[in-house]
Amino acid sequence: MAQFMAIPFISPAGNNCGSKVGYGLGSGATLGSSGNTSHMLQYVMGSTYTVSEDDMCSGLAQQTPFTVVMHVVQLTSLLPGWRHHYRIEGSSRVHEIQAPPARTRGHGSNAAPVSFIAYGDMGEGVERPQKCPMAAATVAAVQDEIARKPVDLILHVGDLSYADGRHRVWGSFMSSIEPLASRVPYMVSVGNHEYDFTGSTANDLSGVKDSYHPKWGNFGDDSGGECGAMVARRFSMPSHPSFNSPFWYAFDYGSVHFTMISTEHDISPGSRQYKWLEADLAGVDRCKTPWVVVGMHRPQYVVYPHKDNRIVADHLRDFIEDLMLEYNVDITIAGEVEDQVTLRAQLFSPDDCRSLAH
Repeated sequence: MAQFMAIPFISPAGNNCGSKVGYGLGSGATLGSSGNTSHMLQYVMGSTYTVSEDDMCSGLAQQTPFTVVMHVVQLTSLLPGWRHHYRIEGSSRVHEIQAPPARTRGHGSNAAPVSFIAYGDMGEGVERPQKCPMAAATVAAVQDEIARKPVDLILHVGDLSYADGRHRVWGSFMSSIEPLASRVPYMVSVGNHEYDFTGSTANDLSGVKDSYHPKWGNFGDDSGGECGAMVARRFSMPSHPSFNSPFWYAFDYGSVHFTMISTEHDISPGSRQYKWLEADLAGVDRCKTPWVVVGMHRPQYVVYPHKDNRIVADHLRDFIEDLMLEYNVDITIAGEVEDQVTLRAQLFSPDDCRSLAH
């Protein structure tokens, strides 16, 4: 079954170019050469739209006029698991990207391994170097990781640019992640610095009537009035009538079902997001996708610093051991390397899956 990917990009300064992209199989070394059918070169037109201060909700985000010309192109008919090349019309740069694997048929344990990198709270170090001093180092580290071994996708779970209403920061952030996002699917969710705001909800693309300000974590106007509009207009995440992308959505990649939720929206029992999450998880076929990964910005648990680190470590170990017993998984805790765990899912056997199907 053919796969597709969305390629969003902006027009170069002063150039309102079209949204035409050429793509095909292989490395793209001969992209554009005539008569070479081995690369199956195709061209596709996308859509063009603008992002401006008029799309924002309030505060700083609305105060400074700006206009960004955006394009998004759907690369269709990609061969699952194959590397493809693409080039935006008007650019001399050729990018390579690997199409997602075919949807799993039968038992998910037979699917190819899935490797992904997940992080949050990165920002960019050009416009706001004091706010995000390690942003460039993070991008470099991820580039090194991608160069060392195959990586299927990246999850950036909230607090992307730390623009906080400053549109120039978004431009710098997008440029900084281009070496990553141009070759690996870059999947995002919103954090408090993308969504939390005070003021009018008229432009709130998440569709809520009142912005979310829970007493247990009220971050006020952390987005500077962006109300998620910058993320929703700059990133093209999987969409479906029951999704609220990019605020909450789900997708499958090989043997993994990814569910991205918003900790900046109400998720208490009975809420719109809660009902969606309940239906999404209930619909997961654990035979086809035995792994389920839920991405969220705010952590469910926080370990606070303590003067005796050994006490903290012991409490953390006890907590992890409780998880092992409750969910019947094996977790390996390293002695020297910090923050490394190994999870082993309890898979259904192929025979069990066949019996469940009947």
